[in-house]
Amino acid sequence: MALPRRNIGLRILYSISMLGMFGFLFWQSLPLDANGNPLLASEKPSVVRPATATTPEQRYQTVKHDTRKVGGITITLDLRENLNSQIDQHWLDFAHSPLAADLPLHNQQVYAVYHNYDEQRATVQLTLGFVHTRDQQYSSVVTLAAGRYLKLQRTSVLEGWQQAETLPGVLRFQADYEIYQLDPDFQPESQITFLALK
Repeated sequence: MALPRRNIGLRILYSISMLGMFGFLFWQSLPLDANGNPLLASEKPSVVRPATATTPEQRYQTVKHDTRKVGGITITLDLRENLNSQIDQHWLDFAHSPLAADLPLHNQQVYAVYHNYDEQRATVQLTLGFVHTRDQQYSSVVTLAAGRYLKLQRTSVLEGWQQAETLPGVLRFQADYEIYQLDPDFQPESQITFLALK
């Protein structure tokens, strides 16, 4: 695609969009450690047990979590439109929001919570933020219910939802989330997904 030579604003916007797209693709392809575990050391489940007993190289674990709240900024994603561009833009908005300055206070961890799925409207809300603390005000707060969660590696929430029939256990589709461990330059070091089970 050739851009007009005189419109520098379009050229800058196009360059930023391309960088955002490649940054997101890089982010999604980051490897796990040598044991196949995420590089997320601070997320320690209280109970870990295999969800199925088939092979030593299992992709799934069931973990139990207590109730927690995540505060941040929320967007409604239209599932009929290009999801990558919507998600990329929301991450850019988060990176340029006042919340980004709080990243070191939260051990460089950002929660991406998918909630309020509406099948009829083909929408889902995405909240990017941190575990809620009482002294911080957020534009939106989402509650992650206590219970059993399926812990997925190398899979996003949306991919997990698409594979729901092949996963061990029945999903709730209420508030599922990913935890990203970011470096000081706001680049992802690891990602792990949790899907709530009935």
